[in-house]
Amino acid sequence: MKHNEFIKKYNNGQLRIHVNKYDAKQLLMTNILPKKYVYSDIFWSWIWMLSFPIGIVLLIWVDFWIGILVLIVGINLPKYQKRWASKYVLQFALRNEEFYYEAIKNALIELDAPL
Repeated sequence: MKHNEFIKKYNNGQLRIHVNKYDAKQLLMTNILPKKYVYSDIFWSWIWMLSFPIGIVLLIWVDFWIGILVLIVGINLPKYQKRWASKYVLQFALRNEEFYYEAIKNALIELDAPL
């Protein structure tokens, strides 16, 4: 499928698109995607790493329930990071024709039949 046809069908809601979230997350560690996506992933990675010691400190010295809440958020962040990485890949594929063809070729993006 050509890139302009892909954009048109995506905007009309005629495509079901699957982005491999594990490969998308790995792609964020390279310099292929724009820096704003990479910096966003780095920021949320730091939030994820710091949520455990901060959650434990809050749990012990501040308030039990706030500490539990921070730990729950920290446990769930990696799942959301992979989901966001998939969205970043899709957004970049919509804007960059060369990346779109590479993503299709490497099975990073799979297009399903029209809905």
